[in-house]
Amino acid sequence: MRSRITHPEFATNDLMRIYNILGEELFDVFDENMEKQIQLLFKYPESIAARLKYGELAEYGYRVVRFHSNVQEGKADMRLIYRYVAEKDELQFFAVGFRWEKPDNVYYIAKKRSHKNFVFNES
Repeated sequence: MRSRITHPEFATNDLMRIYNILGEELFDVFDENMEKQIQLLFKYPESIAARLKYGELAEYGYRVVRFHSNVQEGKADMRLIYRYVAEKDELQFFAVGFRWEKPDNVYYIAKKRSHKNFVFNES
């Protein structure tokens, strides 16, 4: 059965930062949208996401899923960075955040984060 793990900073830093920006009501919409993407990744772990193109995370096979925080118009404003480890049948969620948030957009945050620390979540 496919498992799901997250980086320790995913909940403590990423989700809290998004909550502080969006507020409770919009955060709930964001959370629903993110969970829909995660459920799709459980079904299609590699085919619905683009591989990262640059940097160390690209070398380790990380991918990015684009989705909307709450508005369904225009370009998706959120990015979910993860990788699928086929040998373990495991989704490793690394970072989530706004694409446009300066200077701490999700790619900048992920670049500074160690990719070796993960916490087991749920299947």
